Amino acid sequence: MSEMYTAIDLGTTNSVIAYANIVRDKMKPVVLNLERKNDTGSTSRAPLLPSVVFYYKNQEGKIVTDVGDYAKSRYGTRAGYVCKSVKSLMGVSDQVNLADEIPDKTPADVSARILSYMINVAKKRLFQEEIRDVVITVPASFDSDQCQATIDAAKKAGINVENMHEILLYEPKAVIYDFMRMQEDGEIPSDLLSLDTEKNVMVFDLGGGTLDVTLHRVSSTPEGLIDIRDLAISRYTLLGGDNFDELLAEDMLKRFQEMYEIVVPTKRREEVMCKLRKLAEELKVKISMAYDDADMSGVQLPDDYSEEVMDINLYDAYSFETTYTKAEMESIIAPLMGYTYKMEDVGRIQKMDERDVNNIIYPILDVLDKAGKGVKIDAVILNGGMTKCYLIRQRLKEFFGFEPLATSDPDLAVARGAVYYHYCLHKYHVQRIGEENNGNRTLTATAESVNNPAPENRETKIPVFHTGTILNDSINLGLRNEYVSLLIPAGTELPYRSEEIRDCYKLDKTTDAIGIELYLGRGTTKNLPNRRIATRVVKFQNPYPANTPISFQIYINSMRMMTMEAWITDRPKTKTIMEMDMTSLKTTARSARGISAIGKMKLNAKSELNGLKLLAEKNERLGFKLNGEVKKALEAIGQASNPEDFFEPCMDLINSCNQADLMVGYVYAIGTLLRDGWTQSQKRTILQRAKQHFNPYATAIKQSSYVLRNALEMIAVMDPNFVDFYVDYITKMPGEAEYQKLAIFQFMLRYEKDDAKVANFFERFFRMSDMNKWVANLMIQRYGRGAEKEHQQKFAKFVKNLSAGLRTKERELVQDYAVLVIAELCSRNKENPLQNDKYTIKPVWQAVKTYLAGDERTDFVSAVEKIWNDEELNEREIQATSAIFKEG
Repeated sequence: MSEMYTAIDLGTTNSVIAYANIVRDKMKPVVLNLERKNDTGSTSRAPLLPSVVFYYKNQEGKIVTDVGDYAKSRYGTRAGYVCKSVKSLMGVSDQVNLADEIPDKTPADVSARILSYMINVAKKRLFQEEIRDVVITVPASFDSDQCQATIDAAKKAGINVENMHEILLYEPKAVIYDFMRMQEDGEIPSDLLSLDTEKNVMVFDLGGGTLDVTLHRVSSTPEGLIDIRDLAISRYTLLGGDNFDELLAEDMLKRFQEMYEIVVPTKRREEVMCKLRKLAEELKVKISMAYDDADMSGVQLPDDYSEEVMDINLYDAYSFETTYTKAEMESIIAPLMGYTYKMEDVGRIQKMDERDVNNIIYPILDVLDKAGKGVKIDAVILNGGMTKCYLIRQRLKEFFGFEPLATSDPDLAVARGAVYYHYCLHKYHVQRIGEENNGNRTLTATAESVNNPAPENRETKIPVFHTGTILNDSINLGLRNEYVSLLIPAGTELPYRSEEIRDCYKLDKTTDAIGIELYLGRGTTKNLPNRRIATRVVKFQNPYPANTPISFQIYINSMRMMTMEAWITDRPKTKTIMEMDMTSLKTTARSARGISAIGKMKLNAKSELNGLKLLAEKNERLGFKLNGEVKKALEAIGQASNPEDFFEPCMDLINSCNQADLMVGYVYAIGTLLRDGWTQSQKRTILQRAKQHFNPYATAIKQSSYVLRNALEMIAVMDPNFVDFYVDYITKMPGEAEYQKLAIFQFMLRYEKDDAKVANFFERFFRMSDMNKWVANLMIQRYGRGAEKEHQQKFAKFVKNLSAGLRTKERELVQDYAVLVIAELCSRNKENPLQNDKYTIKPVWQAVKTYLAGDERTDFVSAVEKIWNDEELNEREIQATSAIFKEG
């Protein structure tokens, strides 16, 4: 026998194997009828093999398996010994619900049993010693861990996974290959989908357990080859015929329990549901067949058309017999049909939540959104056993406005198309491509490889058979709390290697390790519709401080297997390479700690404020040991790129608190940080609330100094006339409000731009006892040696008043602050107008000299003198002045 091309459609409900070889220069795929034990235990043949494995002991007591119809009939009767729908667990779970004595522990183990069974039957039927070169189809929405699990299963089944070509093919592509091949061979009308011009073709593949919706640009190359380019792939997979059966079976169970006024106990429920699911599937098929028969006769099947459902021993000798009308069935499964959605809803898909996902239309909207505005759908090809149901065809015709195209047998099309693909891989010598080609496979085609041969023995580099794909959904990096940051957008051609991702992320604390989490989806948080697909911990040899920049680089191959590199920016020797094969996902807790974004990002206002409130309550319970964390949380909110979203939740929070609650102070701090993003009306509203803390009635009530301080600061940054408010308050200030007074001096220095107003305020209200390191620092920063001296003269009276406080006999820390401030303000700089005021400089300098006389701190004394003379300080003098501020 000549070279054979083999492919397996490894399905959730059923699996199919097909093959082809060249007969008279013609390649035609053939689906193999597989032998298996049927429901009664006898042998039968059929193309569809139920993807169910039954484990039992043989006469020697060894665990053996049966695959197919008989195994399916055992489901529900032998708990822990039958596994079905294992495809839905591939790459999602690392275990299967089987008895401990069963040697197969993972979904890949069980899938390997199905693959092995099919290959062994094929070898026997086709007289082959071995079949190791096989293409296996997977949903286009499979991510890397699901693809990896499928490859693992293939390897366990003896398939050559290290083949020269990729062994996996996405199912929708297989559907298109089969459809176009059938047109070319005359098996279906040749004008159903003409490729005279490039076409945008959507594949809607609804099987037993998965729904694949994809959009492709399909054309014909000059050599007559089918060229399929992916445009968009839906992320949503876990919807299939099983879901429809489940809804019907749930309704049947309800009828059954009401019929006999009993309740099936929990431990027996699954046994009963297994029988009802089978009845539900039969009901669905019968009504669909009746609809098609009526349609063929030009008759509309009436809504009251009914079919009987019966089981003579459903549960403990109770029989079950009822009827369902067409209308009743349609009503029960209506939640999965997405009847409320129209084409226009593409624009609002970003705002949909998880409740909107579980229907057949959402994945279509997802694909249309990813493809972008203005993409015209030229054709929709239906595939998958569930598309035989008339309701699916009706709904899609209603949604798109035209009749979808159906494959001749939706259960077999994938396997046949995969055989054609396998044939092309060999004919055009397609090999695994390196990352350097970045998705565009440029292959070596010999003279026999194309319809228009090149001269003999001459090889020509031409793009012959495109097998690249795209990223089906965006990949995001998990950040602090619930947030993610986009790394790679959906639609990126694979394989893909990113540039170095620099200046985007940093450590948010001192650490020698960072936790990396990756999320798949379009969302901006870690919640649905995003889902976590990988987690890793990167350890460095040494700890690095908070705010240290970190960099990443990512490589993804055509099967979405990802490699990620992470390192401390500018320290390439710290680079760590991670194979993101997702295997640790199931056993590792969330670990995205230590990474934050550089710059602003959109935050969920309500979530942030709720989290801050919980943290504040915990901080209070622990005796304020978490002040650092509270500060970081406030700083993070201050980096929000959507400050407008925070105003209303902030006001709601204030209105729910007492005026002394610390949370009110946190809200005022947020207002200070986000003020530029709030309207004038919003600012007036919160200012009115903040000023209420300082009216006579409020001051009679015990209040938090922290709340008052933050209120005063917010008033300073929002109210253009805040100085008038400060003057009024400070003149009426109660004696115990010294903390607020000191805060006011700091805010005057920080926020009032008019130097005359600052000088006048300090002349009127500032006393030596008010001096502290914060006021001193701010005064030096604003009016010291490094500042402009234009308005220094305005502080002549303030300097005189301050120097008078140096004449006390006992030296105190406040005086050290004061003498440094005086020296900075009066420094002998030619641009300093104070130096020309002899009536000020002379007595002030005398007061400074008197204060320093006899001081044994020689470095401090010389530092003050040098500052006065505007000279550079040495290291010891710098340390001496710094020590003064550290003491406070």
